[in-house]
This record gives sequence, structure tokens and C-alpha cells, in this order.
Amino acid sequence: MKLPRIFLYVIATIIIAAVSNSNALKCFFCTPMPGTGQCGNISEQFCEIYQDVCVKLEGSETDDGTTIPGIMERGCATLAQLRNHTDAAEADKCHTVVDAVDHSPDPASGTTVSTFTGTVCVCSTNLCNTAVVTHRHAAHVFLVFPMVFLFLR
Repeated sequence: MKLPRIFLYVIATIIIAAVSNSNALKCFFCTPMPGTGQCGNISEQFCEIYQDVCVKLEGSETDDGTTIPGIMERGCATLAQLRNHTDAAEADKCHTVVDAVDHSPDPASGTTVSTFTGTVCVCSTNLCNTAVVTHRHAAHVFLVFPMVFLFLR
């Protein structure tokens, strides 16, 4: 029994979509280089299973009254975490924040409260927190497969 091509196309699309969504989110991470507006040691890392977005922060941080300009950082987060710092946190958008408070301890300075002012870009696909936020949609998969089948004829 030979299956129609369209049936094979649908099955292949479903399998690829299921496999690509079963892995943990992968984001770019980097070491902030305060005062430079740059990142050092950029690498790709898998997020924890509960983290649902990649982030890129650009701006300034204030610790104990001292403002450090030129902060850039990339990594993983959860939308819930981000909403603790800004009401506007949404996936696949950039947000301007002013004096967003971070209560997590900073091992370098020993302080437990710092504020961040700048831009926070949030995205929800693998490696989306690059220099330019890109969006990939499931529709792209449906556009690529017909072309593949045309070339395989």
C-alpha cells in the first residue's frame, strides 16, 4: 500500500514539530562587561525546564547608589520572574524599564537590592536573544516542506 504524498507531508510535519518542541529552550548566555555595553564569553546553553523565555538586557544598573552604565546580559528567565520587575513583560517583545528592582543577592558587592534601567527584550524560541530579535513560527515549517518535496521528485 502506497501512502499519498500529502499524507507523508502531514506526518513528517507533525513529527518534526513534536520533536523540536520536546527539548528545553536554548538561549545565548554571556558574561556582562560593565561599562562597555558588550558581552564576553557568549555561549549557547539549555535553560532549566521551568524557564520559558530568553532575555537580553541593555542599560544601566544601580547598586548602593552607584550607577554602572553599559550593562548587557543574555540568558534564560521565566515570564513570571520578569513580571515581578515590570508589569509589561510579554514574550517576543522589547520593553523599556525604569528602576526595575532586583532582590537577588549579588556575590560581588554583597548587596541584595539593585535597580536596572534600560531595555529588556524577551523572546520564546531557541537562540532568539541574539543581536536582533527574530521570530520563527510554525507556519515556516509548512512553507519549507512543500519545497523539499518538490526537490525530491
